[in-house]
Amino acid sequence: MADLLKCMECGGLVSSEAYKCPHCNTGRDGIRGVNCTVCGEILKISEARKMQHHLLDDRTNFFHDSCYQQVSRKSVENPTIKINCPVCTQPNQFPYRNRNKYINCSQCGHPFECKVQNDPYTSCFYCGYTLEKNLEVRIGKTYNFYAHKLCYTPQRQSEQLQFAIDKENRDKKIAEETRLKMIKKAQEKFESKLRGAFWPALFIGGLSLAMGIWAILLFGILFGLYLIIGNE
Repeated sequence: MADLLKCMECGGLVSSEAYKCPHCNTGRDGIRGVNCTVCGEILKISEARKMQHHLLDDRTNFFHDSCYQQVSRKSVENPTIKINCPVCTQPNQFPYRNRNKYINCSQCGHPFECKVQNDPYTSCFYCGYTLEKNLEVRIGKTYNFYAHKLCYTPQRQSEQLQFAIDKENRDKKIAEETRLKMIKKAQEKFESKLRGAFWPALFIGGLSLAMGIWAILLFGILFGLYLIIGNE
């Protein structure tokens, strides 16, 4: 059911299902406002600084101007890496973007692959700008994600902690369900074997009983004949 919302731009009332505000023509994404990529607070789309995400071309990030200035100062611009040539051992400095590509040594011209050991750089999980790992913060215990300390707000820390707790609970639930399924499968397999062995066991038991009865009867007959013959 549709609700009436207050447009973040002009303050007019607008349906939650409207494609744009009828008062100021703000699109659906701007009616509720947008979240600052750095601090996470809501701001008007008209006041936000819009930047294309560094990794995702189809995503636009929104910033408070002050937040953008702070994170841009913290971001590593045009990072470089230094690798020694495997032939002449000459140190070669190359742009970070050339990692995993073949480069030529500046001293001897030997071509070699620009492989980075213990890569010191990565992209911020939230804003996408390049950061130096040892100066910022790693988020999550199982994933190798990093973020600017500025972007890793207390709210996001709480969300990350809750995500980790939910994941742990889901993993425990899946493990328990798997264990119960294995127990049930083992029980069904045992019952199937038990049902398969019932009729042969019944037949053998009946045959043994019949043979026992016949043996008793035969013994009785022979014993009776013995008594009769003995009396004569």
